[in-house]
Amino acid sequence: MAYAIFRIEKQKTWGQIAGSAGHAQRTRETLNADPNQENIWLIGNPKQDLVQAVRDRINEQTIRKNAVLCVDMLLAASPEYFRHDNVAEAGVYEDDRLEAWVKLNEQWLSERFGDRVVSAVLHLDEATPHIQAHLVPIDEKGKLNCNGIFGSPKLLRKWQDDYASAMQPLGLERGIRGSKATHIDIQQYYSNINSDHTLDMDVLLDKARDRDRAERQRREMEATASSAQASADRLREQNQRLQLQIRKLKKQLASFEEQLQDIPLEDVAYELGLSDDKDLESQWIGAGIALEINGTKFSDSGTQTDGEGAIELVQHVMDYDYPSSVAWLADRFGETKAIAATTVKSQRQAEDIIATYTVPQFEPPAPDEDKWSLLRRYLVETCGLRENLVDKTHSVGRIYADAQGNAVFLRQAMDCTDGQLRRGRVTGASLLGTNFNGLALGSSRESGWFGVGLGQGDVQRIALVESPIEVLSIVSLYPNPKVPTLYLATNGTDALPMELMHSLMSRGGEIFVAYGAGESGEKLAQQVMEQLPEATRVKPQQGETWNEQLRISQQQLNRQAQQKQKSIGGGGMEL
Repeated sequence: MAYAIFRIEKQKTWGQIAGSAGHAQRTRETLNADPNQENIWLIGNPKQDLVQAVRDRINEQTIRKNAVLCVDMLLAASPEYFRHDNVAEAGVYEDDRLEAWVKLNEQWLSERFGDRVVSAVLHLDEATPHIQAHLVPIDEKGKLNCNGIFGSPKLLRKWQDDYASAMQPLGLERGIRGSKATHIDIQQYYSNINSDHTLDMDVLLDKARDRDRAERQRREMEATASSAQASADRLREQNQRLQLQIRKLKKQLASFEEQLQDIPLEDVAYELGLSDDKDLESQWIGAGIALEINGTKFSDSGTQTDGEGAIELVQHVMDYDYPSSVAWLADRFGETKAIAATTVKSQRQAEDIIATYTVPQFEPPAPDEDKWSLLRRYLVETCGLRENLVDKTHSVGRIYADAQGNAVFLRQAMDCTDGQLRRGRVTGASLLGTNFNGLALGSSRESGWFGVGLGQGDVQRIALVESPIEVLSIVSLYPNPKVPTLYLATNGTDALPMELMHSLMSRGGEIFVAYGAGESGEKLAQQVMEQLPEATRVKPQQGETWNEQLRISQQQLNRQAQQKQKSIGGGGMEL
């Protein structure tokens, strides 16, 4: 039969608390503890200043002379619970029983005492697991009042009943009420067994106890040795069985590796700049290309091309040769996956390619100046963007028209470590046209952005928006920010230039998450705010996007101008 054990010791001086902390934290020698066994801290830590923690919990209230400052609480169970089949094996416990016991004790401490418990440690280095907890006896009125909580035998019996009741689901029972058994102070015990005063009855009793303890320990050690030998025999047999299983699993793994040789084609298509068609299942579209992907195979109805595997997909979409395709896959997915995408016979060749071949750089669509005037008119008249903003962005080459009349917004790597914005190599392009709105083929989704900076001096603010049109729209709405601001388009993903963001925040800068007010904008804003909890959420006040707000604002200004013109012309004067 296993029992629940609950015991407290009242501490009235800071010295007593410090001494108890030394025992809990093992900073003072504990003769019956195994130094190689690690204890587990449930509340506090092994370097905690327990005295200061008690002071902080008491706070500034007046402390009565001889008041109990802290209660050292012991929570335990008899050995039969932790090792019911091997009671004599000191230091041994069954993991599932220990876990259930600890969970129930943590729940009991939390429900009964809450934050009054300032320290709790699970000692596993002694013969039987137990919890040593320190709590500050604060009553419901917030006063130091140990008498009101533990101050009488009746109250102590109540707590022992309560603790035993809480442990009952584990099969633990309460000890006998009114038992004459006493707890011996450990320090006095060791002092007595080492004493030469053999005429002292207490000393003689403790020496007798120590001899009995030594005899029990000897028997326990013999039982432990016998059990250890039996365990070693069982482990040896188990090891032989595991070795056989390992050999079988290795053969199965080799078979699986031959079958699982490719990267999912949907992942490859995404990295190539394609987007899944929301209307047609298994369809992926890009600038001038439409694919159907089924498992490891793909087909292009436009060119009547069928293919299989990641490497063939890259070759088809990007018109790369075999080495370029392998190098590109290694750059986007890592060397291991790129090699796995090849056949077993070609893996050594793939390793050589990855080690020596240069990854193909992104080539943006060629500009077509003849198509620019029509595109410019669309951006200014239909989208409502400021003429000078469109012309300036075009003059520096960050926006232009391609041969299909699409608007091309170049995405560039950016660095802002010292407050000065520097643009790096072009890593992709966003396309906007009548037939397609997305990324140019081969664009990197996570290493380049379209952005516009306003204001003189170091960048102090970054505003994140969904698309290049949104960047130009918000700049058209607010062309004169109070501080130097960089507006960045993340192209509908939560991939962010984190180094740039961290550099700005380290200098005390601000980040605004300025995605649209629609469902997609709200979802994207939530994803980004999880990465940047310090950021501020802002959104359009009119319409779901900044471009809608820009056009609504222009319509309102036009109506006001028309009304003013009518008012002036009402007297018959022709303007």
